[in-house]
Amino acid sequence: MLTSLLVTFLLAFLAGAMVWLPYRTFRRNPPRFLIPTVIGATMLAFTIWNEYTWAPRTIAALPAGVEVIERIERHTPLQPWTLLFPRADRMVAVDRGGILTNERFPDHYLVELVLLERFMPGRLTRVMIDCRGARQASVGEPALDAGAVETAPWASMRRDGPLFRSVCAP
Repeated sequence: MLTSLLVTFLLAFLAGAMVWLPYRTFRRNPPRFLIPTVIGATMLAFTIWNEYTWAPRTIAALPAGVEVIERIERHTPLQPWTLLFPRADRMVAVDRGGILTNERFPDHYLVELVLLERFMPGRLTRVMIDCRGARQASVGEPALDAGAVETAPWASMRRDGPLFRSVCAP
């Protein structure tokens, strides 16, 4: 977040200097409104660009085998354009290479989810999914054995949800 703020100010300073320099070279004064308008427009344009391109830039930086299954969009009245054009601030990705199975439980999968959020480091979490029963459970250890399956704190999940479709439908 601090980096984004510093880049915003640096770009605004450079844009203001680029407008001011030709006037200074020809020994003229720019109109009083011009430089503050350019600085403000530059800051606003960069902030909007930075916010709206975070998700595509983050997706492009993900390693091979990690697939984004859900983008969570946000609206805020402090940025009124998000009411018309919401932006993704959080995403959930599945590590396809990390999906584990067990022969004794063919409809159960152990999945590593990558939770991505703007201005936060990515977090990994493991989820056990029962495709037949449409339920899920958070697990700590990467084990898919009888004890873990029977004692897991199961919660129901929607069959039309992105996690169920991503793991159980392909």
